[in-house]
Amino acid sequence: MPVSKNDLAVDEHLARLLGHGETLSGFASWFMGALWSIELNGSDREIDFAARIQNHLFGYSSGYVPVDELMADLREVAAEFGVELRESSAA
Repeated sequence: MPVSKNDLAVDEHLARLLGHGETLSGFASWFMGALWSIELNGSDREIDFAARIQNHLFGYSSGYVPVDELMADLREVAAEFGVELRESSAA
């Protein structure tokens, strides 16, 4: 099955976040805005991927998970879903 535009966007934004090319607040703002579209139109992979990310962000925003643990958890999710990570010099 081909990868959708939303799939690529989630992969790209998460890769930028984990590669230090996007801030956590910037990622969260983008992600929450994209979530509705993903839930309505996403592939099974995309919906599962987004749900996993959403759960980790919720744990962080609720104060249950420190930022370093959140980032480690998101790296694990990225690896599970085959997101290619690369380090960025941008902050």
